[in-house]
Amino acid sequence: MYSQINLRQVNQEAYISARIRFGITLVITLTLVAISAPYPINELVFTKDFYHSLIVNYIMAGPIIWALHYCNKSLDNFYPWQARTLLRPILQLVLGVVGILIINTLLVKAIFSIYDIDFDKSRFMENIFPLNILMVFAANVFLFFRQRRSYRKHQRMAEQAYAKRWVASEMRWLNLPLTSVFNIRLYQGQQLIPVIFSSKTIPLALPRVLSWATRVLNIPLYTGQDLFWGDVKVVIIKQYFKYLEGTHAWGKISVDITEVIFMQTASSKGVFITRNNKKYKMRYTAEDLRERLDPDHFGEAFGKRFYAYNIISAVDTRKRKGLLSVKPEYGFITKHQMSRRLMYIFDAEYKKFLARQ
Repeated sequence: MYSQINLRQVNQEAYISARIRFGITLVITLTLVAISAPYPINELVFTKDFYHSLIVNYIMAGPIIWALHYCNKSLDNFYPWQARTLLRPILQLVLGVVGILIINTLLVKAIFSIYDIDFDKSRFMENIFPLNILMVFAANVFLFFRQRRSYRKHQRMAEQAYAKRWVASEMRWLNLPLTSVFNIRLYQGQQLIPVIFSSKTIPLALPRVLSWATRVLNIPLYTGQDLFWGDVKVVIIKQYFKYLEGTHAWGKISVDITEVIFMQTASSKGVFITRNNKKYKMRYTAEDLRERLDPDHFGEAFGKRFYAYNIISAVDTRKRKGLLSVKPEYGFITKHQMSRRLMYIFDAEYKKFLARQ
């Protein structure tokens, strides 16, 4: 019934996608830094060739990015994101400047030695060091937003894990495992309000189950949700609650309506529920549905829209004598059939009302 998801493949694809996004962002950041550098390094090392300058800038900016990255990781132990202050960016900047000054001094000396150029420390501090500062700011901003998003993602994952453990612990005492009995799909972020079941018999018909699930378990049935019932898949199209007024303006009927569509599935097993050491068999097969649905209006039930209705009560609004003699009922019906059925109830009650006069 359920589509199996390969979590390893999903995680691998997400990891690859994250690496690609990180690489693209890094290339764009470094390119903008290299293009906007006020003091090109090629004046010191190479001829005035843009590509040579870009390559050298990449060589020097790579250690800056990773030095700040591990610097931020070490700062997490002292200044976590939950208690972040202005001191953290200042520490990042100071440590980044000191780190890149040491790293890039060694890199420039190595490059100069390769090309047999004398290393001028004063000119290095005048021309290359401002470029280092610019790279530090760019890398700092880049890593700030990247790590903030990473922190939010891990915080969200931790909250979801806690919510799953809480739901699992709270649902253990329920004798009604929703996913295995009714196959109601519990989607991520759904709110479950634990309740204590009454000693009344659990309603076994699908329209009553729909109303019972929403009103007792507080499980919202959203549009497009799949409910598996035996070998029939019920797709929720719309659910609403309304009052239907009588034609003679004296009565009111409360009706809980769920518009559904039936789809046949491959499974033919019945659904069972055990409560108070009693085993109730709930099964609506294709033949059961064909018997319950009116064949005059529909030849085949599957693929058609129906209304699962549940008449909760009928109130005499004119005499205010409480409940009428209408008994709560439920079943599958079409919209046309429902109108006829409700009007028949009103007419019958009105005739009884006139007979009592």
